[in-house]
Amino acid sequence: MDGQDFTFEYVQQEALKVPLIFRSKTGLGIKMPDPNFTVQDAKMLVGSRRIVDVVDVNTQKGIEMSMAQFVRYYETPEAEREKLYNMISLEFSHTKLANIVKRPNVVDLVDWVDNMWPRHLKERQTESTNAILEMKYPKVKK
Repeated sequence: MDGQDFTFEYVQQEALKVPLIFRSKTGLGIKMPDPNFTVQDAKMLVGSRRIVDVVDVNTQKGIEMSMAQFVRYYETPEAEREKLYNMISLEFSHTKLANIVKRPNVVDLVDWVDNMWPRHLKERQTESTNAILEMKYPKVKK
């Protein structure tokens, strides 16, 4: 599919029932980091003390660790790792990483948080926290 064909009207008609493959990012309105972007770069842009949620693959138990701890784990050779962790997502709204990543334009048009969440709560969220009790709105959008 070509990016310019991925429109609000397409989403309304097709309801995203099947995975889509795009030949290029042209027409999508997305921004992505340089292809050489590393986990170290991510740490620098979101902050080494940022708390991230990871899953212990063997136990399927969720745990928290700092971004610095996760990067140390990630950069440890696989043979030397004691556990296998999976980071499902990395929320980076209100961080420097948000400046170099942008989701497709059509997602902005259908996002419930953007379109339905009380604006005054979103405007009060100025910190990059991902602590649930301190969030003013759901931020899993970047």
